[in-house]
Amino acid sequence: MKKTKLFKLIGIAGISLVIASSSVATVFAATATSKAVSASYAQQQSQITLSQATDIALKDAGVKKSDAKITEAKAEKYDRTPHYEIEFIANAKEYEYEIAMSNGKILKKEVENTSSSKPSAYASNYISLDEAKEIALKEAKVSSENAKFIKAELDKDGRTAHYDIEFVSGKYKYEVEINAKTGKVTDYERERADKEDLSAPSEGKSEYISLDEAKKIALKRAKVSSENAKFIKAELDKDGRTAHYDIEFVSGKYKYEVEINAKTGKVTDYERERADKEDLSAPSEGNSEYISLDEAKKIALKRARVNESKATFTKAELDKDGRTAHYEIEFTAGKYKYEVEVNAKTGKVTDYERDRKPAQPSSKHISAQKAADIALSHAKLDSASVRDLKTDFNKRLFVSFYEVEFESGNYEYEYKINAKTGKIISVDKSWD
Repeated sequence: MKKTKLFKLIGIAGISLVIASSSVATVFAATATSKAVSASYAQQQSQITLSQATDIALKDAGVKKSDAKITEAKAEKYDRTPHYEIEFIANAKEYEYEIAMSNGKILKKEVENTSSSKPSAYASNYISLDEAKEIALKEAKVSSENAKFIKAELDKDGRTAHYDIEFVSGKYKYEVEINAKTGKVTDYERERADKEDLSAPSEGKSEYISLDEAKKIALKRAKVSSENAKFIKAELDKDGRTAHYDIEFVSGKYKYEVEINAKTGKVTDYERERADKEDLSAPSEGNSEYISLDEAKKIALKRARVNESKATFTKAELDKDGRTAHYEIEFTAGKYKYEVEVNAKTGKVTDYERDRKPAQPSSKHISAQKAADIALSHAKLDSASVRDLKTDFNKRLFVSFYEVEFESGNYEYEYKINAKTGKIISVDKSWD
């Protein structure tokens, strides 16, 4: 039905529609920083720097820095043992190190010959990470002495390999994308740095717990071991006011359905019931009718050319509602979100999509629930009287805001709420 606009109130005009990426996937700190940033860093950090971790890895490998081609240097803070990951090529070998942030201890070391028949993980015709950083600084017209790098990473998930370089200088944060073969700058952005960026090294805490963490919580609540569980649904649901994971699995004669708050990890709903024939015949490692869920995930990762260690799954589910049973697999990696549909019988990829991962709110922003409450209050409605409530976070160059949409009666409402102040930017009420 054609919509009739009733009213539209515009609070802020002239907002630039240049999208700025905000998610920081990997972090590291340079030894040379601006005085202001350096002071902040010194106050908040006691662990070794990435530069020191790199030196430790090179020393252990017996490789001079001038002879090494560093391909990756990043922090992994959300691990049981926060550590730096250092990867480089030297003397026809690929080196991978994990260095503890707290004391510089080598946690993991892997060395692989690149001269074998197996191709190198990093093409020899790529510029080095250091070269990419220099190009980024030149593009931004910032000296190395005044820059604090918070991300420097080779991204090969897409068709064109590129370096993602992010750094802070003064009051600004810079994000530069550089073609890994040509050294050409393919994307450049500058924006005001927030407190999180200025206090790096920090990865920028993820808004939600991971899908794997949610599955572990579900198993613990059900008092079922992973060896005795067969998952038939694991999905992140953000359609309502509170994002949550829907976890379903079978163990023995029972089916378990667990709902888990995606932010806190708290179990918000739990059910156990007798499993029916359909549940019991759901795919598992020994099921001959369908490939397993894990197999489908591996196929999806292969299609996307994403390493499993780089992927965060948000949905992995068998869909048998249509004529052809298939798995719906969704995950994020780097700046991208992937959606892959896999035939449950043949393992053939039947649909594939890759999109830029949407920006995520930080501690300086109001919550999605708060934004929804503001919109509902303005509309003089409560959560019980609306349907299809949806809240999405968006970041533009000069403002971050929530888009809040819902329906009530014969009307559709669309709000834009300033994510920092909670101020209503615009309202759109339409006849459905």
